[in-house]
Amino acid sequence: MAREDALRASVARESRRLGGKMGVFLARLPDGPDICVQADKAFPLASVFKLGVLTELFHRVDEGAVRLDSRRTVHPEDLSPGGEILEFLDSGLSPTVRDLAELMIIVSDNTATDILFKMLGIRSVNPRMAALGLPSLDVFCPNREWFLLLLGFSPRFRDSNPVALRRQWNAMDHDGWSSEMEWLWRRQKRVPLAALKTRLREWDTSGRMRGRSWRLWEEATDNHGSPEDIGKLLGLIARGKAASPRSCRAMLRILEDQLFRRLAVGLPPWTRVASKTGGITGVVNDAGIIFPRTRSPFVAVCLTRDLTPRQEKEAAGAHARRARGAGGAGGGPQNVPGLTLLGRSFAHWRCLS
Repeated sequence: MAREDALRASVARESRRLGGKMGVFLARLPDGPDICVQADKAFPLASVFKLGVLTELFHRVDEGAVRLDSRRTVHPEDLSPGGEILEFLDSGLSPTVRDLAELMIIVSDNTATDILFKMLGIRSVNPRMAALGLPSLDVFCPNREWFLLLLGFSPRFRDSNPVALRRQWNAMDHDGWSSEMEWLWRRQKRVPLAALKTRLREWDTSGRMRGRSWRLWEEATDNHGSPEDIGKLLGLIARGKAASPRSCRAMLRILEDQLFRRLAVGLPPWTRVASKTGGITGVVNDAGIIFPRTRSPFVAVCLTRDLTPRQEKEAAGAHARRARGAGGAGGGPQNVPGLTLLGRSFAHWRCLS
């Protein structure tokens, strides 16, 4: 207990040092112990929400409703900003469902995600999460429709004041939010990607998208969930219980292909890491399963919100910093601000029995 208390205190201390708001969930698999700091609070998920889409996809595969080798054509109206890959390729490409799942996770391709999410139904993920005992996960918002909403392509949300927009959004319930996404999906298909990117540049240049009020507007409209439920979802995947054992193994293989490997940096090169990152303005998130060679695996989830630009850089930089403390090399954990709590956590965690 003393070691667990020391780890909990270390995580809480690093959270205060970073600023903003942070929730952390650490759990040794298969049955704990768990370390929680603000882990039951709702945070913007950013691209970590794609874990929910991945899980629902493989449930459909288990049911025989979806085949991984089937193909989906990428149309111009599918393209979303932040697409990473597909937005730069010629229209008419027909990747397999498996290809789209890989792109969604390993490079966080927004267009691939939206094609899968809409194929499954944007109201489909939440019931699945609830059935798995993860009620805090609220996944209803595709990437393209989120940009359409933020950039004023909805007649209901064209006010230039982000405080007023957030107040209006928060006055709606979940069904209203989902209905807004569905309306944007149906009615704004003809808005080209170029128009979205042009408005993004114009608004960013004008300074309209800077400042805390805009960050809070972005956070309010994002998919949400708690670090604890994200951690539990990863634990279910690791134990073969989020879908069929075969599908869970397939999900783990995709998560291990992750190219944005902040959780892996500084760990011994043979360490398996299956993870998903995410970020929007004011938010830097990481969630993953770490498989040490000589110890049982553990889940590490850190979700943040309301970070200043400086704190964002600290958070992202500290995720990528060599976590020498994980192996006890280099004089132990480095005393740096931000999310060094992950490196510190690894160091403490290796001492837990």
